[in-house]
Amino acid sequence: MLLSRVFLIVFLLFSLSACTSQYMAAGYQKTKEVLSLEEQHELIRKADWRLATHTPLYLAKPSYPQQTSSGSTEYLRARYALLSALERAFIARYPTLHTETSALELDEAITASQIAGARVLVYPQLLGYLDYADKSGGNAKAMFSKDKTTIQILLIDVYSQKILDTATIQSKSKIFNSSNNYASDLFEQAAWEYVQQLSGATAL
Repeated sequence: MLLSRVFLIVFLLFSLSACTSQYMAAGYQKTKEVLSLEEQHELIRKADWRLATHTPLYLAKPSYPQQTSSGSTEYLRARYALLSALERAFIARYPTLHTETSALELDEAITASQIAGARVLVYPQLLGYLDYADKSGGNAKAMFSKDKTTIQILLIDVYSQKILDTATIQSKSKIFNSSNNYASDLFEQAAWEYVQQLSGATAL
């Protein structure tokens, strides 16, 4: 009888400790989100379905941003960074990926996809790009402001030319970014989360 009571007390203490740890961890994570101490990525997809990882894909070069706070140099940096981030994320799950490094209009990209033998065209568009590049030298506005990017990714059936899925990813940087951080740094995590969900590696 005494042994069973001791076992019960130990079990309750262990359970309470575990619950407390989980509660504290959840509270800490929520605090970081509220205070913007971490990057934030919001992924919205039009259709919740998974794309088989053996599907031959054709990744087009992203179009120029529709909204930007920077000059042409930042345009080029953003496009290259987004293409590179998407390529790394996709190739890890879709080994037959073909990446196009030349800028193509949508109809040109569809034709190129057909020639390359792809089944689905991945057509990314950079809709918004806000970069507070000067975060040093006591620039308070830049230090406390958050870099923001908005990406739209279309999945298009190469043969029917129908849009299979539309995804929008809105990303925000954490505050207190260093002068070495750019809005384009947000693409890496955004691309990874998108591909993980698309391929079924993470829950929808």
